[in-house]
Amino acid sequence: DSFVFRAGDDRDEIADFQRGSDILVLDDNLWGGGMSAQDVIDTYGVDKGSYTVLNFGGGDVLTVLGISNPDNLVDDISIV
Repeated sequence: DSFVFRAGDDRDEIADFQRGSDILVLDDNLWGGGMSAQDVIDTYGVDKGSYTVLNFGGGDVLTVLGISNPDNLVDDISIV
């Protein structure tokens, strides 16, 4: 599956993300562009124990349930 998150999407939650088979598609307008997937994780990713939060500011917050370490998302991110 592909999960798309764009600037202005406000809050969203992914409950069934599967590493290695799903893709998290992130709009680079969330941060103004010019970042790699690792940069995005390092800047916006927060480990919340049993889930990860990507807080891009301005009310745009993506929660990925079942992913306890934000770094585990790096290989499954596509930036558009």
